Amino acid sequence: MPPLDWGTADYADAAAEMLRGLPAKRTIWIGHSYGCRVGLQLAARHPESVSGLLLIAAAGLPRRRTLVQKIRRMIRIGTYKGMKALITDAGKLEELRKRFGSADYRAAGPMRPILVRAVNEDLSAQAATISCPVNLVYGSLDQDTPPELGVRFKDMIGNSNLSVIPELDHYSILTDGKYHVARILDKMMNGI
Repeated sequence: MPPLDWGTADYADAAAEMLRGLPAKRTIWIGHSYGCRVGLQLAARHPESVSGLLLIAAAGLPRRRTLVQKIRRMIRIGTYKGMKALITDAGKLEELRKRFGSADYRAAGPMRPILVRAVNEDLSAQAATISCPVNLVYGSLDQDTPPELGVRFKDMIGNSNLSVIPELDHYSILTDGKYHVARILDKMMNGI
């Protein structure tokens, strides 16, 4: 546990400090989902720390939602907050979190405030400052971090490539897609 409810910038600062102690001539940050948020911050805040980024199912941009999706989300959040304000029993509050929270939110335990903080971060400004090579990899079936996020990141990051691997989702990209990702990493390592 960090001493405070860290944001991704705090994790990036800690990672930069750790990387300073390594003898590597080049460093490629490989992140998945939340790890991509930290990698984006690292490359923006400490560009000397990384030679490149391999971002798999990168998060860090606000989701684009239809009007109907926005209304449903507002109703769900409002209902949760309203019910939460009425509950004083810890057990019932945890049941409410299980009912309304995502799988990540439910599993976060004491790290929940950090997760909430990270999910609400918009890393658009940081992405626009990154100059190192960036490879963005998404699964075409990813509902957690859909490929449209990769398209938007690619537009923001000048030196970037986007690969969308068919028939893979947020997690299968790490298992069934590992050979695709390894090929992208190999090509990246040879190019840096």
